[in-house]
Amino acid sequence: MIPAPRQTGKATFGLALMEKLNSDGRYTVLISSIQPAAQGRDPVQAMKIAAQCIAQGSRLYLPEAEWAPAVDANQQFPENGMLNYLQQWSQANPKPIVLLLDEVDALLDANFLAMLYQLRAGFTDRVKGGFPHLIGLIGLRDVRDYTIRVRPDAQSLGTGSPFNIKAKSFFMDRFDHDEIVSLLLQHTQATGQVFEPPAMAAIEHLTQGQAWLVNALAYELVTEMLHNDFAQPITEALVWKAKEILIQRRDTHLDSLLDKLKEDRVRGIVSAVINGTELSDDRVNDALTARTLASSPASRHSFCQPDLPLPHPVESAPRLPAIV
Repeated sequence: MIPAPRQTGKATFGLALMEKLNSDGRYTVLISSIQPAAQGRDPVQAMKIAAQCIAQGSRLYLPEAEWAPAVDANQQFPENGMLNYLQQWSQANPKPIVLLLDEVDALLDANFLAMLYQLRAGFTDRVKGGFPHLIGLIGLRDVRDYTIRVRPDAQSLGTGSPFNIKAKSFFMDRFDHDEIVSLLLQHTQATGQVFEPPAMAAIEHLTQGQAWLVNALAYELVTEMLHNDFAQPITEALVWKAKEILIQRRDTHLDSLLDKLKEDRVRGIVSAVINGTELSDDRVNDALTARTLASSPASRHSFCQPDLPLPHPVESAPRLPAIV
């Protein structure tokens, strides 16, 4: 699993990983967005659309000898269509396959379960080259969050659960201090425009390293406010003004974060952080979910108990009425 908030570089990371591993020549690596599968009215149709996405992506990124099988739009897809499709591709492919499925959040609950069941069913076949060597699921949430979303009141389904497929989760970290400074200095080296040290510090404070916010603030400053006049330096006062513009404008990414704040599990955590109240041990998963969805800061920025998320100053809930 590669769970992270929107606009934090998940797809960019997947594309870079695909290019790097393919250049090494040991694996056939493909990243494919299966978002169109959200149109599927049932699991069979959803898996067929997902397979079509994989086939199309392979023709865009891979040499012909490694293309995934074509999917006939007019042919009936079988019940275990994704399982059969990946088995067929793996058995015919000259190398082990690493498949990264992006936008898995797009699948509705029944369709998502169907995909997990079929991926789990093919797991043992990978030893003999009859299934992808590795499959990465890229989206907003970790598998544990889907378990609660799909079956919120159910007990654990045990080792046969379709959710028992994860080997490891790789979380997209926020930019640290050095990475923020390096990113801003790259702009200075390319254009000559200077980010004054207090401005850099303000950007780090306001964004807490959240990738989209860092880039959104920088874009607002350079392009929208200063109109690419690179002779003008970026000052701390300009950064705070840009922050207010982002909050007032409520770009799509910020609206998406607000939507997540309305979820009961996330809302409870954010309320606890703002009010400084203690959480019971059974809310640990809720805290992890809130942190993942919002890419919230680590515990060193929290003020109630370890590993609880504190909203970024740009995304601060109290500035937005009726959310918490």
